[in-house]
Amino acid sequence: MSWVPLVGGTIGALIGGYVSDRLRRKAGRTARMWVLIISQAVATPFAVGVVMIPVPYNFLSFLVALIVGEMWIGVCLAIVIELLPLSVAALGIAFFLFVINNIGGCVTLLVPPLQAAIGIKYSLLILVPGSYAFAAILFLITFFINLK
Repeated sequence: MSWVPLVGGTIGALIGGYVSDRLRRKAGRTARMWVLIISQAVATPFAVGVVMIPVPYNFLSFLVALIVGEMWIGVCLAIVIELLPLSVAALGIAFFLFVINNIGGCVTLLVPPLQAAIGIKYSLLILVPGSYAFAAILFLITFFINLK
């Protein structure tokens, strides 16, 4: 089952880029944001299934959560490049990757204290589906800020 993150994440990133490029041509720059919002919202219940559904069936939910949830990778990079002038695009991408890796990557440090307080199942329910839901909300806020 170790292939699930690799395959699901790769398929999701490719589909996300393809869908956002197609929608961008038809509906403009804001269409990319809708790909982010919808993909994260759709991934949330499947991420709940990863924790709640018994093994081995939870891996099917995990595969779907990754395919849909990892669509953000290429879409976010495309948005960063579109929003910034070319003179600072590399700096913007560097900052984006810094935040994703160093701040977002530290979320796993919350598992042990949450596990001690409420147990592993509820810790994962808060952090995994919660991250997808929180991302969908942040992308939605960003969408409305970007409209102004």
